[in-house]
Amino acid sequence: MVSLYRTIDAMAMNKFNVFHWHIVDSPSFPIALDDQISARQNLPLSQLAAKGAFSDKMVYSKKEITDFVDYAMDRGIRVIPEVDMPGHAWSWSKAFPEITTCLDGFPSYSRFSAEPPSGQLNPVHPKTYQVIQGVYDQVLPLFKDKFAHGGADEVNFNCWNATASVTELMERKNIPRSKEGFDRILDGFTERQHEMLRQAGKRPIVWEEPLLAHDLTTIKENKDTVVQVWTSAENIKKTVRQGYDVITGSADYWYMDCGFGDWLGNWTMGKSWCAYSDWQKAYSFNPLQGLNTKESKKVLGGEALLWGEQVDNTNLDTKLWPRASAVAEVLWSGNSDDSSTGLWDGRKQKKNTLRTIEALDRINEHRFRMEAEKILAEPLQPLWCVKNPGHCNWPILDTKPEDLES
Repeated sequence: MVSLYRTIDAMAMNKFNVFHWHIVDSPSFPIALDDQISARQNLPLSQLAAKGAFSDKMVYSKKEITDFVDYAMDRGIRVIPEVDMPGHAWSWSKAFPEITTCLDGFPSYSRFSAEPPSGQLNPVHPKTYQVIQGVYDQVLPLFKDKFAHGGADEVNFNCWNATASVTELMERKNIPRSKEGFDRILDGFTERQHEMLRQAGKRPIVWEEPLLAHDLTTIKENKDTVVQVWTSAENIKKTVRQGYDVITGSADYWYMDCGFGDWLGNWTMGKSWCAYSDWQKAYSFNPLQGLNTKESKKVLGGEALLWGEQVDNTNLDTKLWPRASAVAEVLWSGNSDDSSTGLWDGRKQKKNTLRTIEALDRINEHRFRMEAEKILAEPLQPLWCVKNPGHCNWPILDTKPEDLES
Protein backbone atom coordinates (compact mmCIF):
# COMPACT_ATOMS: atom_id res chain seq x y z
CA MET A 1 0.00 0.00 0.00
CA VAL A 2 3.03 2.27 -0.11
CA SER A 3 2.00 3.88 -3.38
CA LEU A 4 -1.51 4.56 -2.04
CA TYR A 5 -0.11 6.31 1.02
CA ARG A 6 2.19 8.34 -1.23
CA THR A 7 -0.83 9.30 -3.32
CA ILE A 8 -2.60 10.58 -0.22
CA ASP A 9 0.45 12.68 0.63
CA ALA A 10 0.49 14.11 -2.89
CA MET A 11 -3.25 14.79 -2.77
CA ALA A 12 -2.81 16.70 0.47
CA MET A 13 -0.06 18.80 -1.13
CA ASN A 14 -2.46 19.63 -3.97
CA LYS A 15 -5.50 20.22 -1.73
CA PHE A 16 -7.55 17.33 -3.04
CA ASN A 17 -9.92 16.31 -0.26
CA VAL A 18 -11.65 13.13 -1.50
CA PHE A 19 -10.09 9.80 -2.49
CA HIS A 20 -12.57 7.72 -4.52
CA TRP A 21 -11.38 4.14 -4.07
CA HIS A 22 -12.67 1.83 -6.80
CA ILE A 23 -11.59 -1.07 -4.67
CA VAL A 24 -13.42 -4.02 -6.31
CA ASP A 25 -13.69 -4.72 -10.04
CA SER A 26 -14.00 -7.64 -12.40
CA PRO A 27 -10.35 -8.78 -12.38
CA SER A 28 -9.92 -8.82 -8.59
CA PHE A 29 -11.81 -8.83 -5.30
CA PRO A 30 -9.02 -7.73 -2.92
CA ILE A 31 -10.84 -7.19 0.42
CA ALA A 32 -10.32 -9.87 3.06
CA LEU A 33 -13.71 -10.56 4.65
CA ASP A 34 -14.93 -12.95 7.34
CA ASP A 35 -17.27 -15.86 6.74
CA GLN A 36 -20.87 -15.46 7.88
CA ILE A 37 -21.97 -18.88 9.03
CA SER A 38 -25.21 -19.37 10.94
CA ALA A 39 -28.17 -21.71 11.13
CA ARG A 40 -29.93 -19.60 8.50
CA GLN A 41 -27.18 -19.10 5.96
CA ASN A 42 -23.71 -20.14 4.95
CA LEU A 43 -21.81 -17.28 3.34
CA PRO A 44 -18.09 -18.09 2.97
CA LEU A 45 -17.27 -14.47 2.23
CA SER A 46 -13.59 -15.07 2.96
CA GLN A 47 -13.45 -16.93 -0.35
CA LEU A 48 -14.13 -13.73 -2.30
CA ALA A 49 -10.54 -12.59 -1.73
CA ALA A 50 -9.08 -16.07 -1.26
CA LYS A 51 -10.23 -17.09 -4.74
CA GLY A 52 -10.99 -13.77 -6.43
CA ALA A 53 -7.90 -11.65 -5.70
CA PHE A 54 -4.83 -11.66 -7.92
CA SER A 55 -2.83 -13.34 -5.14
CA ASP A 56 -2.83 -13.69 -1.37
CA LYS A 57 -0.24 -10.90 -1.28
CA MET A 58 -2.55 -8.53 -3.15
CA VAL A 59 -5.31 -8.35 -0.55
CA TYR A 60 -6.30 -5.60 1.90
CA SER A 61 -7.12 -6.61 5.45
CA LYS A 62 -9.79 -4.69 7.32
CA LYS A 63 -7.14 -3.15 9.54
CA GLU A 64 -5.11 -2.02 6.54
CA ILE A 65 -8.18 -0.32 5.15
CA THR A 66 -9.14 1.44 8.40
CA ASP A 67 -5.53 2.52 8.96
CA PHE A 68 -5.47 3.97 5.45
CA VAL A 69 -8.78 5.78 5.97
CA ASP A 70 -7.47 7.26 9.24
CA TYR A 71 -4.21 8.32 7.58
CA ALA A 72 -6.15 10.10 4.84
CA MET A 73 -8.51 11.77 7.32
CA ASP A 74 -5.55 13.07 9.32
CA ARG A 75 -4.54 14.88 6.13
CA GLY A 76 -8.00 16.26 5.41
CA ILE A 77 -8.94 13.65 2.82
CA ARG A 78 -12.17 11.65 2.88
CA VAL A 79 -12.17 8.12 1.42
CA ILE A 80 -15.25 6.97 -0.51
CA PRO A 81 -15.41 3.26 -1.41
CA GLU A 82 -16.82 1.75 -4.58
CA VAL A 83 -17.74 -1.91 -4.85
CA ASP A 84 -18.85 -1.88 -8.47
CA MET A 85 -21.96 -3.88 -9.41
CA PRO A 86 -23.89 -5.49 -11.06
CA GLY A 87 -21.39 -5.35 -13.93
CA HIS A 88 -17.64 -5.79 -13.49
CA ALA A 89 -18.29 -8.83 -11.27
CA TRP A 90 -16.21 -11.75 -12.61
CA SER A 91 -14.09 -11.74 -9.44
CA TRP A 92 -17.18 -12.70 -7.39
CA SER A 93 -17.64 -15.87 -9.43
CA LYS A 94 -14.79 -17.90 -7.96
CA ALA A 95 -16.44 -17.88 -4.55
CA PHE A 96 -20.10 -17.68 -5.63
CA PRO A 97 -20.55 -19.03 -9.17
CA GLU A 98 -24.30 -19.36 -8.66
CA ILE A 99 -24.82 -15.57 -8.41
CA THR A 100 -22.75 -14.66 -11.47
CA THR A 101 -23.31 -15.14 -15.18
CA CYS A 102 -21.72 -14.81 -18.67
CA LEU A 103 -18.30 -15.46 -17.21
CA ASP A 104 -15.08 -14.82 -19.13
CA GLY A 105 -16.52 -15.07 -22.62
CA PHE A 106 -13.08 -15.69 -24.13
CA PRO A 107 -12.26 -14.98 -26.90
CA SER A 108 -15.37 -12.89 -27.58
CA TYR A 109 -15.64 -11.15 -24.21
CA SER A 110 -16.91 -7.97 -25.90
CA ARG A 111 -20.34 -9.59 -26.37
CA PHE A 112 -20.81 -9.31 -22.62
CA SER A 113 -18.47 -6.63 -21.25
CA ALA A 114 -16.37 -3.59 -22.10
CA GLU A 115 -13.16 -5.45 -21.24
CA PRO A 116 -12.15 -8.90 -20.03
CA PRO A 117 -13.00 -10.82 -17.99
CA SER A 118 -16.73 -10.61 -18.57
CA GLY A 119 -19.10 -11.36 -15.71
CA GLN A 120 -22.13 -9.79 -14.07
CA LEU A 121 -24.17 -10.47 -10.95
CA ASN A 122 -27.38 -12.37 -11.53
CA PRO A 123 -30.20 -9.95 -10.62
CA VAL A 124 -32.86 -12.63 -10.15
CA HIS A 125 -30.99 -15.09 -7.91
CA PRO A 126 -32.00 -14.62 -4.24
CA LYS A 127 -28.51 -15.42 -3.00
CA THR A 128 -27.12 -12.46 -4.96
CA TYR A 129 -28.66 -10.07 -2.46
CA GLN A 130 -27.58 -12.14 0.54
CA VAL A 131 -23.99 -11.92 -0.63
CA ILE A 132 -24.20 -8.19 -1.41
CA GLN A 133 -25.67 -7.55 2.04
CA GLY A 134 -22.93 -9.63 3.62
CA VAL A 135 -20.25 -7.68 1.74
CA TYR A 136 -21.78 -4.33 2.65
CA ASP A 137 -22.16 -5.34 6.31
CA GLN A 138 -18.39 -5.77 6.53
CA VAL A 139 -17.07 -3.22 4.02
CA LEU A 140 -19.16 -0.12 4.63
CA PRO A 141 -18.32 0.27 8.36
CA LEU A 142 -14.63 0.50 7.40
CA PHE A 143 -15.29 3.85 5.75
CA LYS A 144 -16.40 6.88 7.76
CA ASP A 145 -17.75 8.96 4.89
CA LYS A 146 -21.49 9.43 4.38
CA PHE A 147 -21.18 8.58 0.68
CA ALA A 148 -20.68 5.16 -0.92
CA HIS A 149 -20.35 4.50 -4.63
CA GLY A 150 -22.59 1.79 -6.02
CA GLY A 151 -21.05 1.61 -9.47
CA ALA A 152 -23.67 0.56 -12.09
CA ASP A 153 -21.56 1.47 -15.12
CA GLU A 154 -21.30 -0.55 -18.32
CA VAL A 155 -24.05 -3.04 -17.50
CA ASN A 156 -24.35 -5.30 -20.55
CA PHE A 157 -27.86 -6.49 -21.34
CA ASN A 158 -26.56 -9.12 -23.79
CA CYS A 159 -25.25 -10.91 -20.71
CA TRP A 160 -28.62 -11.11 -18.99
CA ASN A 161 -30.35 -11.91 -22.28
CA ALA A 162 -28.13 -15.00 -22.49
CA THR A 163 -28.92 -16.05 -18.90
CA ALA A 164 -31.76 -18.56 -18.70
CA SER A 165 -32.84 -17.71 -15.14
CA VAL A 166 -33.20 -14.05 -16.09
CA THR A 167 -35.11 -14.60 -19.33
CA GLU A 168 -37.38 -17.21 -17.72
CA LEU A 169 -38.37 -14.75 -15.00
CA MET A 170 -39.00 -12.07 -17.60
CA GLU A 171 -41.26 -14.44 -19.51
CA ARG A 172 -43.21 -15.37 -16.36
CA LYS A 173 -43.75 -11.71 -15.52
CA ASN A 174 -44.46 -10.64 -19.12
CA ILE A 175 -41.41 -8.39 -19.21
CA PRO A 176 -40.26 -7.92 -22.82
CA ARG A 177 -36.73 -8.93 -23.75
CA SER A 178 -36.01 -5.40 -24.94
CA LYS A 179 -33.98 -2.51 -23.60
CA GLU A 180 -37.02 -1.30 -21.67
CA GLY A 181 -37.50 -4.76 -20.19
CA PHE A 182 -33.90 -5.12 -19.09
CA ASP A 183 -34.05 -1.58 -17.70
CA ARG A 184 -36.80 -2.90 -15.40
CA ILE A 185 -34.55 -5.74 -14.28
CA LEU A 186 -31.68 -3.34 -13.61
CA ASP A 187 -34.07 -1.00 -11.81
CA GLY A 188 -35.13 -3.77 -9.42
CA PHE A 189 -31.51 -4.63 -8.69
CA THR A 190 -30.55 -0.99 -8.11
CA GLU A 191 -33.52 -0.37 -5.82
CA ARG A 192 -32.49 -3.24 -3.53
CA GLN A 193 -28.81 -2.31 -3.63
CA HIS A 194 -29.46 1.35 -2.76
CA GLU A 195 -31.82 0.36 0.04
CA MET A 196 -28.90 -1.52 1.61
CA LEU A 197 -26.65 1.52 1.24
CA ARG A 198 -29.21 3.85 2.81
CA GLN A 199 -29.89 1.46 5.68
CA ALA A 200 -26.15 1.59 6.36
CA GLY A 201 -26.35 5.39 6.54
CA LYS A 202 -24.70 5.96 3.16
CA ARG A 203 -25.81 8.29 0.38
CA PRO A 204 -25.52 6.44 -2.96
CA ILE A 205 -23.36 7.58 -5.83
CA VAL A 206 -23.77 6.02 -9.28
CA TRP A 207 -22.06 6.43 -12.61
CA GLU A 208 -24.12 8.32 -15.16
CA GLU A 209 -25.65 5.33 -16.96
CA PRO A 210 -28.54 4.57 -14.55
CA LEU A 211 -29.91 8.06 -15.23
CA LEU A 212 -28.81 8.90 -18.76
CA ALA A 213 -28.71 5.48 -20.44
CA HIS A 214 -31.33 3.50 -18.50
CA ASP A 215 -33.71 6.06 -17.00
CA LEU A 216 -34.28 3.96 -13.87
CA THR A 217 -37.37 4.65 -11.78
CA THR A 218 -35.53 4.19 -8.49
CA ILE A 219 -33.08 6.93 -9.53
CA LYS A 220 -35.87 9.27 -10.61
CA GLU A 221 -37.70 8.74 -7.31
CA ASN A 222 -34.60 9.35 -5.19
CA LYS A 223 -33.13 12.71 -6.14
CA ASP A 224 -30.60 12.40 -3.33
CA THR A 225 -28.67 9.94 -5.52
CA VAL A 226 -25.44 11.57 -6.70
CA VAL A 227 -24.57 11.03 -10.36
CA GLN A 228 -20.96 10.84 -11.50
CA VAL A 229 -20.62 12.07 -15.07
CA TRP A 230 -17.76 10.52 -17.00
CA THR A 231 -18.39 10.02 -20.72
CA SER A 232 -18.85 13.62 -21.84
CA ALA A 233 -18.72 17.09 -20.34
CA GLU A 234 -22.08 17.81 -22.01
CA ASN A 235 -23.74 15.32 -19.67
CA ILE A 236 -23.12 17.64 -16.71
CA LYS A 237 -25.82 19.98 -17.99
CA LYS A 238 -28.20 17.12 -18.73
CA THR A 239 -27.81 15.79 -15.20
CA VAL A 240 -28.02 18.95 -13.09
CA ARG A 241 -31.02 20.15 -15.09
CA GLN A 242 -32.86 17.00 -14.01
CA GLY A 243 -32.23 17.98 -10.40
CA TYR A 244 -29.31 15.76 -9.41
CA ASP A 245 -26.08 16.57 -7.61
CA VAL A 246 -23.11 15.80 -9.83
CA ILE A 247 -19.51 14.70 -9.50
CA THR A 248 -17.59 15.40 -12.68
CA GLY A 249 -14.49 13.81 -14.12
CA SER A 250 -15.09 13.85 -17.84
CA ALA A 251 -13.02 11.33 -19.80
CA ASP A 252 -12.31 13.89 -22.50
CA TYR A 253 -10.39 16.05 -20.00
CA TRP A 254 -9.66 14.42 -16.64
CA TYR A 255 -8.95 10.73 -17.28
CA MET A 256 -5.28 10.51 -16.40
CA ASP A 257 -4.75 6.99 -17.79
CA CYS A 258 -5.83 7.79 -21.36
CA GLY A 259 -3.59 8.02 -24.38
CA PHE A 260 -0.81 5.59 -23.41
CA GLY A 261 -1.60 2.91 -25.97
CA ASP A 262 -4.08 0.07 -25.87
CA TRP A 263 -3.63 -3.06 -23.79
CA LEU A 264 -5.09 -5.43 -26.40
CA GLY A 265 -2.39 -7.84 -27.51
CA ASN A 266 -3.54 -8.00 -31.14
CA TRP A 267 -4.53 -4.35 -31.59
CA THR A 268 -1.84 -2.79 -33.75
CA MET A 269 -3.28 0.74 -33.95
CA GLY A 270 -1.60 1.60 -30.65
CA LYS A 271 -4.33 3.91 -29.40
CA SER A 272 -6.29 3.72 -26.17
CA TRP A 273 -10.04 4.32 -26.29
CA CYS A 274 -9.66 7.93 -25.13
CA ALA A 275 -7.19 10.67 -25.97
CA TYR A 276 -4.31 11.84 -23.79
CA SER A 277 -4.97 15.02 -21.83
CA ASP A 278 -1.86 17.08 -21.29
CA TRP A 279 -1.89 19.54 -18.41
CA GLN A 280 -3.12 22.34 -20.68
CA LYS A 281 -6.15 20.34 -21.78
CA ALA A 282 -6.89 19.32 -18.19
CA TYR A 283 -6.59 22.95 -17.14
CA SER A 284 -8.91 24.16 -19.89
CA PHE A 285 -11.92 22.21 -18.61
CA ASN A 286 -14.52 24.23 -16.75
CA PRO A 287 -17.09 21.78 -15.34
CA LEU A 288 -19.46 24.69 -14.75
CA GLN A 289 -19.30 25.96 -18.33
CA GLY A 290 -22.75 27.12 -19.40
CA LEU A 291 -24.34 26.63 -15.98
CA ASN A 292 -25.96 29.46 -14.05
CA THR A 293 -25.23 30.06 -10.38
CA LYS A 294 -28.08 27.86 -9.13
CA GLU A 295 -27.12 25.00 -11.46
CA SER A 296 -23.45 25.35 -10.53
CA LYS A 297 -24.25 24.57 -6.90
CA LYS A 298 -25.44 21.11 -8.01
CA VAL A 299 -21.85 20.27 -9.01
CA LEU A 300 -20.41 18.89 -5.78
CA GLY A 301 -16.90 18.62 -7.15
CA GLY A 302 -14.72 16.77 -9.59
CA GLU A 303 -12.13 14.04 -9.84
CA ALA A 304 -8.89 13.41 -11.65
CA LEU A 305 -9.41 9.74 -12.46
CA LEU A 306 -6.69 7.14 -12.90
CA TRP A 307 -7.86 3.66 -13.86
CA GLY A 308 -5.51 0.84 -13.05
CA GLU A 309 -5.39 -1.45 -16.09
CA GLN A 310 -1.91 -0.21 -17.01
CA VAL A 311 -0.90 1.35 -13.70
CA ASP A 312 1.05 0.01 -10.74
CA ASN A 313 3.56 1.39 -8.27
CA THR A 314 6.12 1.95 -11.05
CA ASN A 315 4.13 4.57 -12.96
CA LEU A 316 1.29 5.76 -10.72
CA ASP A 317 3.03 9.01 -9.76
CA THR A 318 4.03 10.02 -13.26
CA LYS A 319 0.56 9.43 -14.68
CA LEU A 320 -1.07 11.56 -11.99
CA TRP A 321 1.34 14.35 -11.22
CA PRO A 322 1.61 17.18 -11.95
CA ARG A 323 -1.27 16.98 -14.46
CA ALA A 324 -3.67 16.40 -11.58
CA SER A 325 -2.29 19.58 -10.00
CA ALA A 326 -3.91 21.47 -12.87
CA VAL A 327 -7.22 19.77 -12.08
CA ALA A 328 -6.94 20.80 -8.43
CA GLU A 329 -6.44 24.45 -9.35
CA VAL A 330 -9.45 24.40 -11.66
CA LEU A 331 -11.64 22.92 -8.92
CA TRP A 332 -10.51 25.32 -6.20
CA SER A 333 -9.84 28.57 -8.07
CA GLY A 334 -11.14 28.21 -11.59
CA ASN A 335 -8.99 28.48 -14.68
CA SER A 336 -9.97 31.92 -15.89
CA ASP A 337 -9.70 35.58 -15.00
CA ASP A 338 -13.50 35.44 -14.91
CA SER A 339 -13.21 33.06 -11.95
CA SER A 340 -13.27 34.78 -8.59
CA THR A 341 -14.30 31.65 -6.69
CA GLY A 342 -14.50 27.91 -7.24
CA LEU A 343 -18.16 28.34 -8.20
CA TRP A 344 -17.76 30.87 -10.97
CA ASP A 345 -20.37 31.56 -13.62
CA GLY A 346 -19.14 29.53 -16.55
CA ARG A 347 -21.25 31.51 -19.03
CA LYS A 348 -18.88 34.46 -18.63
CA GLN A 349 -15.68 32.57 -19.36
CA LYS A 350 -13.95 33.40 -22.61
CA LYS A 351 -11.23 31.30 -24.18
CA ASN A 352 -8.69 34.10 -24.07
CA THR A 353 -9.12 34.60 -20.32
CA LEU A 354 -7.60 31.23 -19.34
CA ARG A 355 -4.66 31.68 -16.97
CA THR A 356 -2.60 28.95 -18.66
CA ILE A 357 0.76 30.73 -18.88
CA GLU A 358 0.54 31.96 -15.30
CA ALA A 359 -0.53 28.50 -14.12
CA LEU A 360 2.42 26.79 -15.80
CA ASP A 361 4.97 28.64 -13.68
CA ARG A 362 3.09 27.67 -10.52
CA ILE A 363 2.77 24.03 -11.53
CA ASN A 364 6.42 23.81 -12.54
CA GLU A 365 7.44 25.12 -9.13
CA HIS A 366 5.01 22.82 -7.35
CA ARG A 367 6.37 19.85 -9.25
CA PHE A 368 9.75 20.41 -7.56
CA ARG A 369 8.05 20.54 -4.16
CA MET A 370 6.46 17.15 -4.83
CA GLU A 371 9.73 15.73 -6.08
CA ALA A 372 11.38 16.82 -2.82
CA GLU A 373 8.76 14.72 -1.00
CA LYS A 374 9.67 11.65 -3.08
CA ILE A 375 6.61 11.98 -5.34
CA LEU A 376 7.75 11.16 -8.88
CA ALA A 377 5.94 13.98 -10.68
CA GLU A 378 6.99 14.17 -14.32
CA PRO A 379 8.49 17.32 -15.90
CA LEU A 380 6.21 19.48 -18.03
CA GLN A 381 8.98 21.41 -19.84
CA PRO A 382 12.70 21.22 -20.51
CA LEU A 383 14.59 22.37 -17.43
CA TRP A 384 15.95 25.43 -19.27
CA CYS A 385 12.39 26.59 -19.88
CA VAL A 386 11.52 26.14 -16.23
CA LYS A 387 14.57 28.18 -15.18
CA ASN A 388 13.64 30.91 -17.69
CA PRO A 389 9.87 31.39 -17.27
CA GLY A 390 8.07 32.68 -20.33
CA HIS A 391 10.98 32.16 -22.73
CA CYS A 392 9.48 28.96 -24.15
CA ASN A 393 6.10 30.39 -25.08
CA TRP A 394 5.02 30.55 -28.69
CA PRO A 395 6.90 33.53 -30.18
CA ILE A 396 5.07 36.75 -30.97
CA LEU A 397 6.39 37.96 -34.32
CA ASP A 398 6.53 41.64 -35.23
CA THR A 399 6.65 40.63 -38.87
CA LYS A 400 4.34 38.18 -40.59
CA PRO A 401 6.05 34.87 -41.41
CA GLU A 402 5.11 35.21 -45.08
CA ASP A 403 6.89 38.58 -45.22
CA LEU A 404 10.03 36.99 -43.77
CA GLU A 405 10.00 34.36 -46.50
CA SER A 406 9.86 37.01 -49.24
